Amino acid sequence: MKEARRVGRRHAHRLRAEQAGRLAERTAELARALRERDEVERAAQDVEALLDGELAFAKKSAVRQYAESIGGAVFIALLLRSFVVEAYQIPSGSMIPTLQVGDHVWVNKMVYGLRIPFTDLKVGTQIRPPRRGEIIVFSHPKSEHEDLIKRVVAVGGDTMELRDNVVYVNGTAVARRDQGPLRYYDFDEAGQHWFAGDAQAYQQQLGGAVFTTLQDPTQRARGFGPVRVPEGQLFVMGDNRDNSSDSRYWGFVPLNLVRGRAMVVWWSRGQPEGVRLGRIGHLLR
Repeated sequence: MKEARRVGRRHAHRLRAEQAGRLAERTAELARALRERDEVERAAQDVEALLDGELAFAKKSAVRQYAESIGGAVFIALLLRSFVVEAYQIPSGSMIPTLQVGDHVWVNKMVYGLRIPFTDLKVGTQIRPPRRGEIIVFSHPKSEHEDLIKRVVAVGGDTMELRDNVVYVNGTAVARRDQGPLRYYDFDEAGQHWFAGDAQAYQQQLGGAVFTTLQDPTQRARGFGPVRVPEGQLFVMGDNRDNSSDSRYWGFVPLNLVRGRAMVVWWSRGQPEGVRLGRIGHLLR
């Protein structure tokens, strides 16, 4: 039916009067059969015979049909990637143990507003801004071609301070509980090799998220701030606190640079086990 209508519309100037009449007649008969659910197959065969016979000159070639199908699929994929969801691979250990090197995560790009493709302009950022404790993917404020993934520690208007490795937001310490020593595997991007590291693990709760952070027991306790986060910006940190380049070093993250919220691990591969089946489907909080 769709093909018959396309031929009648696009090739009307090429059809003889009798051809146009037969096409209209058989198309109308197929429409009637579809409505009444009566002899649909016969009516469809009549239309198909006409299209494959004397009107074959107007039929799409196989190459064109494949091109249109592939083009449509690519367009939908680009549309989804621009506005709905995007895959992101974890390249470094700054978010260990929450995210491992080699994790692949889905990023929800609609939750914080919509980005206009090929720009840093976003609309609707104030409808649902990022909240404390959420894991976000964003463009590096100092290097627009680099994407990072960190946890939101403070939002616009908050005062943030790090005192003896304890985070304070608006003067209140983020509760944490010592979970003991933890061995983890990280990847050295410069040397291109895996290595084992040891850290002290702490369970923390910030906003609605409960997560684990790591501290290097060989380094002295750190401090930072206090600083007030400007409106429309975020203060972010990695969960691997002593091995993370974050807002402590290069500043705040403007809302328009936020690409989306990390939601779930859909694939994971790395040392020491290879494919990490236990991490596939892991929800991020």
